[in-house]
Parts: sequence; C-alpha cells; structure tokens
Amino acid sequence: MLQSESKRPVTKVPAEIVLTDGDTALYHLFVGNQQRISDLLNDTRDFLPVETAEGSVSFLHKSVVARINLLAQSTPYQGNDPHRILGVSAEITDTELKAHYHRIARDCHPDRFQALGLPAAFVDFASQHLARVNDAYRRVTKQRRAGAEG
Repeated sequence: MLQSESKRPVTKVPAEIVLTDGDTALYHLFVGNQQRISDLLNDTRDFLPVETAEGSVSFLHKSVVARINLLAQSTPYQGNDPHRILGVSAEITDTELKAHYHRIARDCHPDRFQALGLPAAFVDFASQHLARVNDAYRRVTKQRRAGAEG
C-alpha cells in the first residue's frame, strides 16, 4: 500500500453549521494542527468532511455552508513534545519536516500580525508561539542528528 502523504494529527472541533437554506446542525470539524477553520473552507476541495453526532463521517458541499459557529475552542497543546508542538509524526521525513516548519514559521510570524495592524497582544502572542515552534524544530533536528551519528 502506498501512502502519498504522511498522516497528520487532527482535532475534532465542535461546531454549529448553518446551511444556505437556514437549517442548522451540530457537527465536528476535522482541523489539523496549525490549521484554521478558514483554511478548511478555502482549500481546493469542494466538500467539507464532518462527523455527525452519531459518529459517522459525512461530507457537506462547501457551497451549502452559510456560516460556522464554533461551540468550543480547542485548547492548544501545552506539553513539551516537540513533534506535537509542530503537529507532525516522528516518522516524517527531513524534507517534509523542514517544509512544514517553514510553513508554520511563515504563518505565525509576528511581522505578519503587525503588518495587519493587529494589537500588540496579538503580535506578542505570535512571538511567543514562534519561539516555541523554533525551539521544537531545533530539538527535533538535534535529536535526528544525534540518532544519525549514534
């Protein structure tokens, strides 16, 4: 069996989805680490995978989604595992790891938030998050170098 892409951890985020016909339903959205709800809605797929209250997975055509109301914010990972901080598995290749790291660093860079004119609190949060991501990347690459030498 060939795998074209390494599996990435996802979080199920509870949400109320309002459809264009006015109907509403409760679902769980599948959100990857370091991913935003807007990323789900604006990617190239026409369908949005959701989990129903019964636990089955369905697909909604994005054109019928009028609004998404998040019911609870998922808590960011607060532990110290560098792979979980980066949102990658330990089996990710060095090339994939580097590309993933650069994407995260670009997306959460404080200069982006400052350029948007957001308050200093957002810029400070982005700085702290980027420092945590940089530290996690440094630790993973250091572990890999030590493993390759030994």
